[in-house]
Amino acid sequence: MVKIGATSISNLAVGNKNIDLLNIGNNVVYAGYSYPCVGEYNFNPITLQQYIDLPYVGDPKNYTSNLYFSKYIESFEYRIVLAGADSGFRVCPLNELVLPGVYGGVINNGNYAALIGMCAPRYIINEMNTPTMLTEFKIDGKLYSYNYIRK
Repeated sequence: MVKIGATSISNLAVGNKNIDLLNIGNNVVYAGYSYPCVGEYNFNPITLQQYIDLPYVGDPKNYTSNLYFSKYIESFEYRIVLAGADSGFRVCPLNELVLPGVYGGVINNGNYAALIGMCAPRYIINEMNTPTMLTEFKIDGKLYSYNYIRK
């Protein structure tokens, strides 16, 4: 066991990942890619295919998927461009249903977002014949963009 105390540490790595923030004591220890990121229980941004494959939660006929964050987030904005309609970025306050102008909605639960109906990527891919879909998130100001083009 190593006691760090009030010593400042820089250029530290765990395995092949650099530590971006390290708080000892009663605080969270965070190591990995720069926060915030999306993906369940890891610090890597999810790929387009992982986004499309987000599993349904509950009854698949309800078309709800959860997008997990690597830790609790401060702010979340959602945008969808589908079938010629652009919702623009919609601020998603905690625990409120936000309707971005398509059938469906988004609920920011702090450590994950529930994507409902046409906001759930698998619904669009499996149930619609739209040629393209663009969804974007701003998580604590960082942009994540997922652009799907049907082949």
